[in-house]
Parts: sequence; structure tokens; C-alpha cells
Amino acid sequence: MVENGHVWYGSTLAELAEATKTSAGGSNATFTEEQLREVIETYNSYVENQNDPEFNKEVLAGAIDIEAIENNPDVGFVLSPRKSSLHHTMGGIVINTEAEVLDDSGNVIEGLWAAGEVTGGIHAGNRLGGNAIADIFVFGQIAGKSAAASK
Repeated sequence: MVENGHVWYGSTLAELAEATKTSAGGSNATFTEEQLREVIETYNSYVENQNDPEFNKEVLAGAIDIEAIENNPDVGFVLSPRKSSLHHTMGGIVINTEAEVLDDSGNVIEGLWAAGEVTGGIHAGNRLGGNAIADIFVFGQIAGKSAAASK
């Protein structure tokens, strides 16, 4: 991926910053060592506090140990530039196990069910890739049964 220009790699944040001066993945973005460090330290603070005030992510894990990475010659940092795209929505609507839509306070919104990738909550912070078809069939059936049982 590095050799083909799809990602940037550096054994230190300084090397990674230098690598961003080259084109990768069609990106012309560049980053300084300080910017990269700040982003990682900010993320690490969210993991430590289990609170993401920027994006309100609910599942935070995997703090990045900059010093450990920079001191191990067998590992490094990889940055994968991406262009904006939409793979799936994964979440705008929160549902429960009966596929009932929940309001901001976690209360059921009577008469409203949802299924598929527009839903979240039931999957925690993410879902396994490739599960979209199973998800829509399973929760579509659950939503249908729940709606039918409500009459």
C-alpha cells in the first residue's frame, strides 16, 4: 500500500508528517508532526474519559501509545487518506431489540419501527462488515412482527 501510493507510513510522527508531503490515495493534504500528535492526544483523552464531545461516539477503545510505537522498529504509523464517500449510514435512528424507534431520552416512539443501516444502537459502536443483508432481513422481520403485534 505504501509502495503503490495508497497510504502514508512513518516509523515516527515526524516521518509520517514528512510522508504526507507526497501524494497518497489522490490526496494533496499535508500534516505537521504537531498536528498529528495533537489529533492522537485528543483521541487518547476521549478514550481515557470515555467521552467524545466532538462526534458523541459511545464506544471508545484503543488509545494510541505514541512513545511505544516510535521506540519499536517493528511498528509505525500509517495514515490512509480518504475522499468523502458514504458506505452506509449506520445509525441516525436508534432502535431497541423489537425494532422500535427510540427518542433522545430512550423512550419508544409509539407506532414507529425501523430496520437496516439507517438504524443504530442495537449494534453498539459499529457492526461487522458484510452484515447489511442479514441485518435488514432479521430486523425487517422483527419490525414487521412488532408492528403487527401492536394492532
